[in-house]
Amino acid sequence: MDAGDRDLGSGGITLLDPNVFKGTGVSRIAVSVGKNAKVYIMNANNLGGFKQGAGGVDNIVQTISADGAVFGGTGSYPL
Repeated sequence: MDAGDRDLGSGGITLLDPNVFKGTGVSRIAVSVGKNAKVYIMNANNLGGFKQGAGGVDNIVQTISADGAVFGGTGSYPL
């Protein structure tokens, strides 16, 4: 991904307020977004890992594709 400048970059990770953002079986949600035009929604209590999910996929809650590269970070309201 680095060769094509499609890596995550330096946006970091955002922990969402667990009183507002939660899902079935997920009590703490983390979000990361990068130059590869993907937003990753992750279980902050179990980040899983590369190719550690069922069927050899990444163990993340959801991937959202953006229209283009993102040069920034994520944030949430409230928090």
